[in-house]
Amino acid sequence: MPTSHRYIGRLHPASASVPQAASASQAPRAHTWTLAEETPAAVLYNGAFFAVMMATPADLADFAAGFTVTEGIAAYPDIQDIRIAENLDGFLINIIIPPERQAS
Repeated sequence: MPTSHRYIGRLHPASASVPQAASASQAPRAHTWTLAEETPAAVLYNGAFFAVMMATPADLADFAAGFTVTEGIAAYPDIQDIRIAENLDGFLINIIIPPERQAS
């Protein structure tokens, strides 16, 4: 199980409110939609690139742990640390696991 979750950057909301656009045949109305925010997240294991996925920025540590387990890369107790950093294009998620569990 992860001993810590490190996050570098600013926190992001999980959703955003967006005004509903009216079509040409509809009269404008005051209504907003709440939409999930997603951003690119580069997944690394022990600093080595593995994949880029779209993820909700508010739940990146949970995403990283779930992705690792469901892809069969490592069991949850094998995850030693999850380090998250924001960059210009999204996020970097570096998941620290035992070297023998790392995909080649």
